[in-house]
Amino acid sequence: MKKIIIGFIAGALFMVSAQAFGDGLSFIGKKVDGEAPVTLNGKVVGDAIIIKGKSFAPVRELTNGFGGKVDSASSGGIALSSDLTNEKVVDDNSAQITDLQNKIASKKADIESIKQKIEDIQKKVDERKAQGISADVQMVELTTMKQELENQIGKLTELEYSLKYGNND
Repeated sequence: MKKIIIGFIAGALFMVSAQAFGDGLSFIGKKVDGEAPVTLNGKVVGDAIIIKGKSFAPVRELTNGFGGKVDSASSGGIALSSDLTNEKVVDDNSAQITDLQNKIASKKADIESIKQKIEDIQKKVDERKAQGISADVQMVELTTMKQELENQIGKLTELEYSLKYGNND
């Protein structure tokens, strides 16, 4: 996953530099319209500058954040490299998939446990009603358990979505 992201950033940077050269104009001396923080995994890694509606991010900070390095940076261009291998990416993804599968199995077990508790409470409610005894306490407990069941089913759905679509961050 990281290798894909590094490739995307590197491609985007090369595209931006190719567009800049394609314009035949340099941004040297141009007015900076603003700055915006650049975050990587929720952590600010630097500030991007904005010129004519385009943002320019700090290459070194982003590359380092993704586990790569800047081999050289000069007016001739920027050379990036990465130590990530396909095997490491596959291993990382396999570990994430296994983790999600374990969480899903655990969540399913939680849901079954809650369903059993709901059945037990419902039996108590029915018994108390048959005996003409108030079941108010059990009804509150039953309502709470049903809400918890809905909550756990929602969490299970999120986990299954993450597993299916790869959103496991």
